[in-house]
Amino acid sequence: MALPQHSHSVATITVILSGSYQESVSGGFQHLPSMSVVVKPPDVPHSNIIGTAGAQCLLIEVPDSALLRMRDVTTLFNEPRLIPLSISAPLVIRSVHYLSALTRCDLSIESLVLELTSIIAIECGSMEVGRSSPHLHRVIQVLNDLPSDQITLPALGRVAGLHPMSLTRAFRRTYGMSIGGYSTSLRVARAARRLSDEGETSISRIAIDTGYYDHSHITHDFRIRAGVTPTEWRSMASICKTG
Repeated sequence: MALPQHSHSVATITVILSGSYQESVSGGFQHLPSMSVVVKPPDVPHSNIIGTAGAQCLLIEVPDSALLRMRDVTTLFNEPRLIPLSISAPLVIRSVHYLSALTRCDLSIESLVLELTSIIAIECGSMEVGRSSPHLHRVIQVLNDLPSDQITLPALGRVAGLHPMSLTRAFRRTYGMSIGGYSTSLRVARAARRLSDEGETSISRIAIDTGYYDHSHITHDFRIRAGVTPTEWRSMASICKTG
């Protein structure tokens, strides 16, 4: 299904939960994987293609009045952005679960959108908790590229050229979370993406492939970080097949 070119009068955040979704903002269409986010300023012409299997997305409209209360993240909306989710994935999952059960509470919705927008801004570099450095960027790259069971704190210290204790303090000061918390959020994101895309793959298989010991281990992390079990997330992210 193709949606003709259109625009929104307010800034938008679109979270792709599952399915086949393409968007064109300034040229050819780009495929957007599950567990990714598209951020657009107001009045940006764009068009979309949704595959025959469908797609499930969460669209958040951010009115100008809300942008005025987001002064520290407004650069997030300076231009269209595609952001693959990593550390913000658990909060996105929690948000989808919360919003699906919410009937109406303007304050709760606004608080959730503000929190979600802030962590997405941190992830794409539009907002920093603290001053970063090339040393920490190298650590982030290692965390993003390697499975968590292949990473040790002393090895990360050598990458950064810092004593492990100094590294842990600098990391938390800069990114607002521990190295372990960042690594766990990445693992949840990888598992969530596969749970969305691979309906036939068992949760135990996905758990092992993404660095968990077993089904109970992945369930524990999802409950703590995202507020839902892997089974509940797969159900929320599932899409109806069309004939």
